[in-house]
Amino acid sequence: MAVKIQLRRGTAAQWTSANPTLSAGEFGFETDTRQYKIGDGTTAWTSLAYYATGTLTGITTASGSGLSGGGITGVLTLAVDPAVVITKDYVDARGDLFTATANNTPALLSLGTDGQVLIADPSTVGNTRGIKWGQLTAAGIASDAVTTVKILDANVTAGKLASDSVTTVKILDSNVTLAKLASAVQSLLIPAGTIAATVKSTADTGWLLLSGQTITSADSTYPSLWSAAPASWKSGTSLILPNLANRTLFQAGTTTLGATGGSATIAEANLPSHVHTVNPPNTNVSISDPGHNHSVTNGTSVVRQDGGGDAKLTANSSYGPYNTYTVSNVSNTTGISATVDIAQFNSGSVGSGTAYYQPHLAVNYQIKAH
Repeated sequence: MAVKIQLRRGTAAQWTSANPTLSAGEFGFETDTRQYKIGDGTTAWTSLAYYATGTLTGITTASGSGLSGGGITGVLTLAVDPAVVITKDYVDARGDLFTATANNTPALLSLGTDGQVLIADPSTVGNTRGIKWGQLTAAGIASDAVTTVKILDANVTAGKLASDSVTTVKILDSNVTLAKLASAVQSLLIPAGTIAATVKSTADTGWLLLSGQTITSADSTYPSLWSAAPASWKSGTSLILPNLANRTLFQAGTTTLGATGGSATIAEANLPSHVHTVNPPNTNVSISDPGHNHSVTNGTSVVRQDGGGDAKLTANSSYGPYNTYTVSNVSNTTGISATVDIAQFNSGSVGSGTAYYQPHLAVNYQIKAH
């Protein structure tokens, strides 16, 4: 036969009216509230505490929780205290930020303008929130604030850069040094094999003077330069750099890339073929004798042609008394003429053969090695 167990029961009003003292462990059930109590043998019903049955009898809110309300009948209602808890209604515009002006004192910070960033500002003059929107200044950038910056090439595209996305970028000059740039970046800025002029007597760090020196084990010491250097500079694993003393740079063409050429002096063979035209005053010279006369006065010996021979006519000559004679030869020419043709002549050597240099500034050439 089935065993049936029944508990003491009644409505809340009936229990309150009777207000019995339940024995220790005795169960009492309210049929209308579906709550129950268990006696302890000494406490009357109205003083006993209910045990939970799935229906709240009330709620006690802790101080500062921001909740209030509650009850033991009907629908349990909890209200949020806006003086303690911030609700969504507190923000009223896109970009509003929760900040504080003092301890337990929230405040809103409205959105700044394009390009601005949040800057710490503990000053209470004109800004009680401790932060504000603004532009970074030199004082706001630590000397080594950025240790590593990585940007994937694939992530930097024209479409991702707004036309006015960056208006001004300021980086302290003293914080940007070659040593802080990755070697790959350095190589892109100035590739190995680049030749530059300098007024320094020694090469800069990472550079080598082009003074004809031999660099041993260059394939391992300067692999980037080794890859860029022409084959004519290489001997085994060494690099023989050209000597550019008293030389200038020359675009490769007639001269092979990486080779030296030219001469400090100009030889006759370097001059283009040419002809010197000489125009003397006269190229033909004629010589002729116009003839001449001899006049003889007395007292002067003459030679006379007379019959069978020559005789001297003097003052005591047997040919007659002393007289004055004037003897004249018949005017005539000798019949001599000459023509001179000038075929070739030169003025002798000129010039010293001293090397000529155009006006210049003397510098050293250095090549990027890394």
